[in-house]
Amino acid sequence: MHARSDTDLLAVQQAPAPIARRKADAIAARRQWWARAAERVHLEFRPAGWLLITLGILRLWLKRPRLGKRTVFGLAWAFVPPKLKLAAGGVAAGALILLAGAIAALVLVLNQLA
Repeated sequence: MHARSDTDLLAVQQAPAPIARRKADAIAARRQWWARAAERVHLEFRPAGWLLITLGILRLWLKRPRLGKRTVFGLAWAFVPPKLKLAAGGVAAGALILLAGAIAALVLVLNQLA
């Protein structure tokens, strides 16, 4: 990677100013694209993690569980982005707060009537 970036920089330095600016922008954009791609694909080798994943898959393969609604929902939930999970948790928390308020209001009304 160093040899490639050195030749890129040398070409930019030798080119006329407007061309050099465009080339430098193109190189910067290309490097940013590769950096974002590397962040998306970031996969580390951790033996303990791979062992647990392998054992989990082996257990599923040996037991062959029924493919019910809960299993499908759990599998789909594993692929939901974290921001969407946070939003869903916020909606659920809001619903619980609303339910608790409704129950408290009902208890107050029943207490006033008694």
